[in-house]
Amino acid sequence: MKDNMTNEKIKVAYLDGARNLVLSTKDKPEIKEDEVLIKVKSVGICGSDVLYYRTGGTKRRPITRPFILGHELSGIVEKKGKKVENLDVGDRVAVEPGITCGRCIYCKSGRYNLCRSVKFLATPPVDGAFVEYISHKADLVYRLPDCISFDEGALIEPSSVAFYAVIKSDLKPSMSSLILGAGPIGLLILQIAKISGSFPVCVLDVDSYRLSLAKKLGADFTLNTNNKDIVQALANSDCDNEYDVVFECTGVETVISSSIFLAKRGGTIAMVGIFDGVTPLRTKEIIDREINVKGTYRSANVFGDVIKLVERKMLDVKSIITHTFNLDEIEKAFEIADKRLENCVKIIIRVS
Repeated sequence: MKDNMTNEKIKVAYLDGARNLVLSTKDKPEIKEDEVLIKVKSVGICGSDVLYYRTGGTKRRPITRPFILGHELSGIVEKKGKKVENLDVGDRVAVEPGITCGRCIYCKSGRYNLCRSVKFLATPPVDGAFVEYISHKADLVYRLPDCISFDEGALIEPSSVAFYAVIKSDLKPSMSSLILGAGPIGLLILQIAKISGSFPVCVLDVDSYRLSLAKKLGADFTLNTNNKDIVQALANSDCDNEYDVVFECTGVETVISSSIFLAKRGGTIAMVGIFDGVTPLRTKEIIDREINVKGTYRSANVFGDVIKLVERKMLDVKSIITHTFNLDEIEKAFEIADKRLENCVKIIIRVS
């Protein structure tokens, strides 16, 4: 029997073609017995959201209908299914956006971020969270301490991506690290690298405002590489020339190619930024210098740990939030994010 809320309408923002966000309504969702209904409070704009906004869908992830973006979210539990025991109505929560099958070898071995059957919010064809209410599997919903705001709660997801990247890199205390790109993920990796005892930590970018923010967040060195060869720029700077761990967070082809020369012999490159193209792999340098190249994809098993870091004020996610908008202003918010106007870093949409 259908829930009696089915016909209740809620506000939603649809992407209907490139750079065309439309405010509309849809039915309030029902929930299954293992799900909760969440009143969405805050949603972060991710780089993947901006890509879909800019392109209207990619070759790999086509969008064939009005589509809802957004996967970095927090909210309040309004209703829970009869089998839900870990949450209560009224709980303030953050959401892990990937629903996996739970049966494949990746899920059963704890590497569920690699599940081939994952349904990830705001990854076509699965709708996302720029909507007033969303239903989600309760096992992937985490209670937030009162000291964490909804805006901060929305950033638990990207912080988990950063935390997972540092884990995958095998970064250890006293190891040096280089972060290529001072966007939200790069700035979060910076903080987690410092927590991990990395020294020195150097951050490269082409945006002076983002580099100044990196300095405030603990970077030992920063370098603006605008219109410069990265390898040469480092060689002519006060920064080290090579690092134990290099975090590639730009997804820019030329930066990816240069990263091979920025890791020490036997060092590691953690590939975090996504480049949807073909990059020449410098296999001779990788082999001769025994460079470890590691892909890091989303995150797994770290959501709870990240919440603790934010709760204990060890990870400052609030500092990267530069803009907040209401849902009615979402088109303006995406235009700023797309064109990187007004020194934007992370933009939050306050849905409710």
